[in-house]
Amino acid sequence: MILSSDKPAWWNDQLRDECILLAKRALPNEAFGLVCRLSPGNDPEIVTFPGFSTETQFDAEAQSVIRFAYRLLATNGTVLASFHSHPNGRTSLSRRDCSLFDWARVHILLSRTNDGWTLMFHTSSSEDLHISL
Repeated sequence: MILSSDKPAWWNDQLRDECILLAKRALPNEAFGLVCRLSPGNDPEIVTFPGFSTETQFDAEAQSVIRFAYRLLATNGTVLASFHSHPNGRTSLSRRDCSLFDWARVHILLSRTNDGWTLMFHTSSSEDLHISL
């Protein structure tokens, strides 16, 4: 895994602002979502799932994730990245966090600071990972 401040080519201010807003709304708990192109040529957008979160973990509702995966398959969409927040300020990924690389090679961690949020882009150093249905 590689940690970088370099943003992927598709990343933009609107995605950054939406991720930060989701992290703020989830406080004091973690937020989670995916950055996707729901079909080829579409602009990237944020997708979130209902579920349960605490200050140190989150769980997405399985049925919603499954429905989303089939929708993505039907529209030939792509998951560009996963993201989640650490409202406690932690700047490293846990072993459980690393499972998010099953969705995409990029994971964005939003770590809470005294002044707001720091975004860190983690990239898997392995080959592209894809969900198979």
